[in-house]
Amino acid sequence: MMTDQPIPGENFTSDTKSYPWHQPPEFTTLGPALDKMSQKMTDRKTAPLLMSMVETGLPLYKLSQVIIMEGMANGKWTLDLGLLLAGPICKILEIMCNVYDIEYTLGIEDEDDEPTGLFAIGLEKMKKQSTDKGVLKLVQDQMPTIKAEAEEQEGGATASPEAQGEEDLGDQGFATMTGSAPEEEKETEE
Repeated sequence: MMTDQPIPGENFTSDTKSYPWHQPPEFTTLGPALDKMSQKMTDRKTAPLLMSMVETGLPLYKLSQVIIMEGMANGKWTLDLGLLLAGPICKILEIMCNVYDIEYTLGIEDEDDEPTGLFAIGLEKMKKQSTDKGVLKLVQDQMPTIKAEAEEQEGGATASPEAQGEEDLGDQGFATMTGSAPEEEKETEE
């Protein structure tokens, strides 16, 4: 019989202030958070994992959500800063995909596709390719542009959608950071 199970009602007596998301966040501004994430995402252990997920068909916006939610759960940033990081993180993932020659989808142009069993095969392939291809250098070269676009987005994020004449600021911000527009906007532009 297992004796290390929680006692019924134990959650009502535990101290919730020890959770990371109940403490002040590690990052409160966009710049330092982007610097840390670019280094972490492009290191030799993390990059192959991220790219193998993309290779299985996971859209970049969903992978960005996973990264942002993990950072919030670990007390790295608040929800507000996480939302501002979404576009830049997706842009970093896009640069990484281009370096590793991986076909990707942003996820805003088609229906949701769930990853298949190719995850393990993709992971092994990425481990073999994980020799230093200068991904961090390429991301760092693009970082001033990514930061400038993110700060521009941060400055315009305080206005209401009605004031900007847009129905959805999320699509506008995401499209601005990734350099592409959702399908509906592309059709109207043509």
